[in-house]
Amino acid sequence: MTQQLELSLVTEINAAYEAAMSNADGARKSAQSAVQNAYRCGVMLNEAKTSVGKPHFPVWLREHCPKLENPIAVKWMSLAAAVDRGDIKLDDIKSMKKLLEAVNILEHPEREEQMAKQINPEVVIIRHMTNTMTELTKLSEREPVESWPAMRKLTLRAQLEPLVKLYQRLQG
Repeated sequence: MTQQLELSLVTEINAAYEAAMSNADGARKSAQSAVQNAYRCGVMLNEAKTSVGKPHFPVWLREHCPKLENPIAVKWMSLAAAVDRGDIKLDDIKSMKKLLEAVNILEHPEREEQMAKQINPEVVIIRHMTNTMTELTKLSEREPVESWPAMRKLTLRAQLEPLVKLYQRLQG
């Protein structure tokens, strides 16, 4: 190797190293900031859920925070609860994998497996519909439909109406 080539490589290697370390430091700071913001959001979501009531929270979330998808909200609320309980520490390197997964910086391996297993969208739809029907059945057993608050009835009618129309189209 010529001395000129060697000097050029040394300069480039050192510059690439410095850039990589700077990027890594920036990524760590950005990831930490994302985790802290997700935690903050989760704390506020938990407060909102307590304030509006658990049964009304999904509708409230959809109406007031339409960009925030329910699975992410649930994940961040769980993150906030875990941090508040002391199960996870925001500044603990051992917790970082869980924290990065919660903010979708790292993918969950089980989610990738689940996506691979899902052959068609009907499986997901049926699973959600089954869970919804189970919860509605439990609710109606605890509280007769006639005793439900007007807002709950109105909300459920609005949510179920598209399903009724779809059912009718499927029949014809």
